[in-house]
Amino acid sequence: IDIVRGAGGVLSRADPKVAEERYQNFLSVLRCVRCWAKRRKLYSNKLGYLGGVNFNLMLGLICQMYPRASRAKLLTQFFSIFSIWNWPNPVCLCRPYLDQRPLDSEV
Repeated sequence: IDIVRGAGGVLSRADPKVAEERYQNFLSVLRCVRCWAKRRKLYSNKLGYLGGVNFNLMLGLICQMYPRASRAKLLTQFFSIFSIWNWPNPVCLCRPYLDQRPLDSEV
């Protein structure tokens, strides 16, 4: 990653090859997770199980936590972390914005 200074301030520009490699890792691991869930009949939003968007978000969090990890490490961490996840807690890719104003207040 290199840093560029411009009129808009400091920008970070990632190497396109690194970004492509990380994207391919994400897709490959996502295919494995989906295959695992489908084989165990756990891949269905209609039946109350996790579906495509859910797995995308969950794996996105793992990729944020381990940005330089191999595919095998991402897959291992996916199952390690989510096997002990406190499920009432949401999976968040960024911090939630909490607006403390009452609902009837003027914007």
